[in-house]
Amino acid sequence: MIIIYEILKIVVGLLIGFMLGSYLPSYFKQKGKNLATVEDIGKITRLQEEVKNIFHSSLEEQKSELNAKLEELKHQQNKLLKDYELYTVKRFEYYPEFYKEIQWSISNVKSLRGMRTTIDFGKLSKTEIDTFMKEKQFMETEKNQILAYWDDDIESAKNILDSRLKKIEYNEAQQSYFDANNFYLLNKMFFSNSVTKIGEELLTKIFKLLTNYDPYLTITNVREMNEENKELLKEIKSLEAGLFSQMKAELSKSNKQKELVSSS
Repeated sequence: MIIIYEILKIVVGLLIGFMLGSYLPSYFKQKGKNLATVEDIGKITRLQEEVKNIFHSSLEEQKSELNAKLEELKHQQNKLLKDYELYTVKRFEYYPEFYKEIQWSISNVKSLRGMRTTIDFGKLSKTEIDTFMKEKQFMETEKNQILAYWDDDIESAKNILDSRLKKIEYNEAQQSYFDANNFYLLNKMFFSNSVTKIGEELLTKIFKLLTNYDPYLTITNVREMNEENKELLKEIKSLEAGLFSQMKAELSKSNKQKELVSSS
């Protein structure tokens, strides 16, 4: 009996030892894992919150920067649109005016040569001649000289009168060129590159022809001068037509764009 009891103690001891050697280490190991997992989850959760806060803060900062840039772009776009509208409106105003100034200048310069309407001063009385010279703003010395010759040497008086009239006509043509050129210089900022280029070249040709038509210019080779003037007249005609076509095309295009904007 004692032997059996001892055997049972040994068996129980072995069973307890087996349980302690196999089950309990696994239990405590799993328990440790669970504790570690809970701690890790806590850390991960804290990290997630930190990342979310950083991301949210960064996102808000970027949104703020983007909104500021968008507002700046809107401002620039509105400014460009207003500038474009201003330039378009100014072109509708200035193109016709510039073309009119150019035509007037060309007409006055061309009138210095060719067919001219002349007055038969021999049929006018001295009083009528005096009135005529006042209207043309003759200088007092010139008027007195012409009137002094009128009774005794009418041909000399007529020559002086004709010479002075040519100079007056030249001055008028010169002034019309200055008006066209000044208008160009003051307003070319509103012109397109094409209109600016044509306008500048046209004004240069007009001025050259005007210089050649100066009544007090000494000409050494009349034939050569006539050929040069003939070529200048052709070039002026061509440039004038080109200027008109370019302006018309640009204004027509602006009208179509305006209609599209209005309809949209």
